[in-house]
Amino acid sequence: YNPIWLQCHWDRYSSLAEYRFIHERKTTSRYLGKDYWLGYETNLQLATYDLAAHKLGIRCDGAVLEAVQIQAGGVRLALNVVTKGPEQRAETEREILQLIANAHKYHAEGHWPRRTAACSSAAGGKPCEFLEVCAAAPSVREQLLETGFVRM
Repeated sequence: YNPIWLQCHWDRYSSLAEYRFIHERKTTSRYLGKDYWLGYETNLQLATYDLAAHKLGIRCDGAVLEAVQIQAGGVRLALNVVTKGPEQRAETEREILQLIANAHKYHAEGHWPRRTAACSSAAGGKPCEFLEVCAAAPSVREQLLETGFVRM
């Protein structure tokens, strides 16, 4: 059995009366409406924060998402609370453990499948810088990486 250490960075932890909240700050150009908030209901980052708090025995009544909408005429601030129940926490834990198992498997195989769901909006709503590499034929990807990118 190898223990798994999961590291998180909460932007803030606060209280309001008897409630306790983890905070996550986001900036966006998107409108801060129902669709924006709904996207965070299934967000693995927020779910992991909630799971980590409960695993550590730290009270967490929800995650406060603090969003700043950047606009041409200024900024708009808005808050929303995302809450998770025991079933959702258990699901998050299973998903995280599966992601880790997959990473071990891919490492052993030397093969890392593409995860293309957010390629066009992964970098703050902009396309991922590696999009052209992933879109190319597998046989030329290594060459594209060698000629177009610098390893840091």
